[in-house]
Amino acid sequence: MKQWKTIVQHIEDATGEMFSLIRQQGLSGGSINKTFVLMGKTDKYFVKTNNSGHKSMFEAEAKGLQAMASSQTLKVPMPLCYGEDDVQSYIVMEYLAITGRANQVELGEQLAAMHGIHVKQFGWERDN
Repeated sequence: MKQWKTIVQHIEDATGEMFSLIRQQGLSGGSINKTFVLMGKTDKYFVKTNNSGHKSMFEAEAKGLQAMASSQTLKVPMPLCYGEDDVQSYIVMEYLAITGRANQVELGEQLAAMHGIHVKQFGWERDN
């Protein structure tokens, strides 16, 4: 559980509530980061980790997710916090229980709507 001490403390700081980690479960699918679900008594969080020194990557991801959510065009996991300690960098976000197959037509329409929002510049404000 030592690996999770900093992350659990950051979750508590971000939510203002105690989070007692009961278990963590590794997930598959990522090639750059390790992914996990952290489970407490009532809360679950999705966590990505990487080696220490990648905090800026997770900061960019958090800001990107916030921008996508603000478009109100598709559901994305809301970032809770990101940071790093001596061992790892991480991002903690809302856990979304995704099951079944996505409706590809609906997803395409939502992505098109998101990309139809006009901004002052082309592309993202930073390299992510």
